[in-house]
Amino acid sequence: MRALSSTTARRARPARHSPAAARPVAARSLAGPAAPGRDTPDHTGCDERRDERLPVDLAELADRGDEHEEDAGEDRQERCDGSEHASSIASEKIHDVILDLTPDELLSTTRAVRKRLDLTRPVEREVLEDCLRLAQQAPTASYSQSWHFVVVTDPDKRAALAELWRQVAGPYLERRGAREGQGARIGEAVVHLAEHLHEVPVHVIPCVEGRVEDKPVALQASVYGSIIPAAWSFMLAARSRGLGTVWTTFHLLHEREAAEILGIPYGEVMQVALIPVAYTIGTDFKPGLRKPLDTIVHWQSW
Repeated sequence: MRALSSTTARRARPARHSPAAARPVAARSLAGPAAPGRDTPDHTGCDERRDERLPVDLAELADRGDEHEEDAGEDRQERCDGSEHASSIASEKIHDVILDLTPDELLSTTRAVRKRLDLTRPVEREVLEDCLRLAQQAPTASYSQSWHFVVVTDPDKRAALAELWRQVAGPYLERRGAREGQGARIGEAVVHLAEHLHEVPVHVIPCVEGRVEDKPVALQASVYGSIIPAAWSFMLAARSRGLGTVWTTFHLLHEREAAEILGIPYGEVMQVALIPVAYTIGTDFKPGLRKPLDTIVHWQSW
């Protein structure tokens, strides 16, 4: 596969089952982004495809959005006591959830969405703020609340971040080589996102205070456990409002450059992901096929 080259207020629809018509995958060059809009929204590839998918090998988890680490280590959530330290969620309105999803449906259908992102529809600030207020209710180590979210809607900054992302996506795709079946669909979905990332209306960068690259594993688990659950809560809240997201980490190989673009104090704050956010084309998503439970669960001992 050829390397990627450089390139430069409405609510979610209430229908639960409003799939957009699937289109065949169009052959395209990796020489740069395709034209804006949704001209090639193939709905059959990658994590967001509606039919069942097969497990993938570990190499493909480098930029997957539905295989999050969820271990929060020794972190615990302090109880809000109604005092002045209680979250603003108690006093600020959370807008009505549009999609009629049970908790189980929400948890099992929040997919990594790359191809079905609506590049032409703006995402309202109030909707993003609702999702972020809910994210604040996630566990936080020692009640530190050391999380931060950089929300990027500026076109120039999105283009700059997308360029950093593509610099890693290209070599990643080359290393993967030719694949068949599900592997090919995943690669094609990554290509699609690489070509269109700068067009995705919102980029959310979850961050956490402190740098732990050289710290003991226990401290690393505590710090990451104070941001990853919050970021996942944001993604779940986004799904319930008709938004699609995908957890990506390619740009972190250029984290310092990204920090300069966004004014993030690199020595004091770590970025942990880049989450593209947009309304989805259709809202029906199915659970992904997973390995049998008894192959991953160990009772009493390994």
